[in-house]
Amino acid sequence: FAVQENLPFMNWELITEQKQIGEFLCEKAKTTFRGRTYEVWYTTEIPITYGPWKFNGFPGLMIEINDIQSLYKWQLTAYNPNATFELNTDKIYSQNANFEKITFKDFDKKIINKRKDDYIMMQSRNSDNNIKLSFDTLQDKEPINEWRSQTYWEF
Repeated sequence: FAVQENLPFMNWELITEQKQIGEFLCEKAKTTFRGRTYEVWYTTEIPITYGPWKFNGFPGLMIEINDIQSLYKWQLTAYNPNATFELNTDKIYSQNANFEKITFKDFDKKIINKRKDDYIMMQSRNSDNNIKLSFDTLQDKEPINEWRSQTYWEF
């Protein structure tokens, strides 16, 4: 599957804190996205408004991003001021017909249904019914979604 979605709006809180990361003076900001709080260090010395994954919207390049639980971390490892960047997803999709374009919401539903099927299969192999299974998405280390704060079921 090829999940296609627009960049989300993130409500950034600018923090009056600075630190030097390598050769760049960075400023701090934080946001909560899909149930996880992220801290970002960015520099206005590189006037690029993009960051990794879905992070964007600053007047400078994001140098370091961490979630406050230390499960996710992105760091700038190299910078080439002469490089150009263009992402053309239509070209990527057209070159690989194996992709089925779906929304992130539909992809998430497929993941949940697959996990349900796996649990049903495990339970069906439990003929004595001496094992009870449950699933709670809060046990996973993945961010929650805008449309799904938690999914819980028992078999």
